[in-house]
Amino acid sequence: EEAHKAGRNVIGHLGSLTIREAAECGIDAVAHSSGVALETITDPVKAEELRSFVKLGIGVDYPLYMVYHSFMDPAKVDELIPFLVKKKVRIEADLANTARWATPRRDGWLAEDAKFMQDPNVRYLPFVIRDKALYTKPLERLTGEQREQLKRGYANLQSFLRKFVNAGGTMLAGSDEASFILPGISFLR
Repeated sequence: EEAHKAGRNVIGHLGSLTIREAAECGIDAVAHSSGVALETITDPVKAEELRSFVKLGIGVDYPLYMVYHSFMDPAKVDELIPFLVKKKVRIEADLANTARWATPRRDGWLAEDAKFMQDPNVRYLPFVIRDKALYTKPLERLTGEQREQLKRGYANLQSFLRKFVNAGGTMLAGSDEASFILPGISFLR
């Protein structure tokens, strides 16, 4: 309310709040499609696992965030989308980050990043950014079942976003450049 009084929009990186709860509070946009999975998971155990996971502060940057999208209930998705469109909540999905663990383009992006970092003109990037862009341990730690859930979660999120846009929802461009991705090129992806 205070931001709106000042003529400002509010975008949120939701933790244990669902996108519906945030929309009801008047949020204008959400980063990382955060809160979507939590709103559409009907299994209370899985919902609580996700809630606990994001409270640890390791939500969107890690593959488990996308794994939980595999538990989205399509009926809840179909119910949520008109509500979000009516509330004019915009979504910044930053799939170059959140879905980088699951995209079929992953290997190509990693190879491209590794090659890119050989360029001496990129030495301005801090080591921490370069190291994070090539960091694959979180994906390597997933079980076979979690890898399958990761693929389904990515497909579910893509389906949600496609339905959201087709229903008149607005997407914002972004890539969360503070995460495990390279600034600049991640936005183009």
